[in-house]
Amino acid sequence: MTKQQTINHPRFYLLTTDLLQGFSIFIMVIGHTGLWWDSSLDTKYPNLPLLPLLLIIIAFIVPPGFLFWYSFNSVNSLLQKQSDAERSEARSRLIKRAILFFLIAEIGELITAIVVSRPILKYILTWELFHMFSLSTIFVLFSFEFIWRKKRSKPEHAEKLLILILMGIICGILTFFLIFHDYSQSNRFAHAIELNLESFLRRLIFEEGQTPIIPFAVFPLLAIILGVYMNLPNENGEQIVQKAKIPLLSGAILFIIGLLLMDRELYASTPVFYPASSNFVFIAMGTLYLTCVGGILLLDLKPMFRTREIHPSLLPIILMSRIVLTIYFTHNLGFAIPNELGRMLIPNIEVAMAVGLLYTLFFVILAVNWQKYEFRFSLEWWLLRLQRAQWQWWNKEREIEVLS
Repeated sequence: MTKQQTINHPRFYLLTTDLLQGFSIFIMVIGHTGLWWDSSLDTKYPNLPLLPLLLIIIAFIVPPGFLFWYSFNSVNSLLQKQSDAERSEARSRLIKRAILFFLIAEIGELITAIVVSRPILKYILTWELFHMFSLSTIFVLFSFEFIWRKKRSKPEHAEKLLILILMGIICGILTFFLIFHDYSQSNRFAHAIELNLESFLRRLIFEEGQTPIIPFAVFPLLAIILGVYMNLPNENGEQIVQKAKIPLLSGAILFIIGLLLMDRELYASTPVFYPASSNFVFIAMGTLYLTCVGGILLLDLKPMFRTREIHPSLLPIILMSRIVLTIYFTHNLGFAIPNELGRMLIPNIEVAMAVGLLYTLFFVILAVNWQKYEFRFSLEWWLLRLQRAQWQWWNKEREIEVLS
């Protein structure tokens, strides 16, 4: 085996996001296996061995990370669209992608309800990550619609104006979240699902699952701001280094704010673990900015537009990043197994972590071998083909729009 292996990328490519996504899905599967054994997240978790505790904390940072890197990659792809034809095709694919992500979430909820033999209404919004992928796609689409339209009238101010608008929206979301959330009250309804407006809004703010829409909507918006501001496909190395200073400083400030908030909130359970706690949100925002920008400076800056060589040890992580959605979907179905059956099969946390390691190695081996067949029939493979497919009803509506 050679020490280096070449990966050909005909267009703009970031090694950093591939590595971060691959590493994240690896850690998520291991960490979540432990969580699946005991999902109550109570105060005994600090007594766990350090490694499982660390894996669980990192596993919680993964969902906002997926939203962030997905949106960041989408922005970098759209920044390369220069002609009207390219932009029209990109617009069509993004709308289709938002629809497909929403349908994937609904299918996941239906399968979960069938497995546990409960009404489907009990599982509305329990596949939040795919709902959030759909919402993130809409955010990206509207952002670039804004840029493309504004560039016709005010080309020099379009990006700056968009960044200011998105920063205002983020401040509004965080302000609303900080004012109205209170974990000291969450234990009263942690296991109750009421089909009313109050319950629905509560589930948006808090976490019946792991990805509350508020405040997680800030993560794709942060990624759009970073992508538009850095403008990586169209800048040279020196300009990127200069631009990187502000997001690095912003990431450090957000991280520090999260640390300062850690002892200033009321919790029904252990701090940090809850994805809808203020300190977690700020720590996650800071971590994502620091790791993303820092990785680009260290890994991608010099060979950014060239064919690159990487060490073979990194290949499994990169290959796992190519089927993140497939792994997440498959892994999430495992949470539909009733807790009673799970505890019979996996009697304690140590066994759960060992199973999680073997389970993760299975996905590593799967990715390494599946890439030989170009990941055919993976979720990503289907998404790409459905986006490219000519939907009859879609084309009819577009024809009517053109004629009108």
